[in-house]
Amino acid sequence: MISANQTGVSGAGLVEGNFIGTDATGTRLLNNTTGIQGAGTVGGAAAGAGNLISGNNTGLAFIGLIQGNLIGTDLTGTLAMGNGIGIDVETVGETIGGTAAGAGN
Repeated sequence: MISANQTGVSGAGLVEGNFIGTDATGTRLLNNTTGIQGAGTVGGAAAGAGNLISGNNTGLAFIGLIQGNLIGTDLTGTLAMGNGIGIDVETVGETIGGTAAGAGN
């Protein structure tokens, strides 16, 4: 659980399997100003690789690969728990989602 910060996650690298902006149940908002800021890979198509990114002023301010995440929903993916901005695309060339099973956000 990464919540109630100015920026939840900064820098580059791989970010998988986190609750960003919610409590550990994924049902209560504990927002960050920015959920994830940086470059690298957020989530993935494999089971358990996705993150729950909800309730932040900006969910992601990111450059890189964004796959398999729940963005702006609860843990079930059925209830809205929106971010102010879901994904702030910072440059041309990001990959958001994909056609492989589990790659969509």
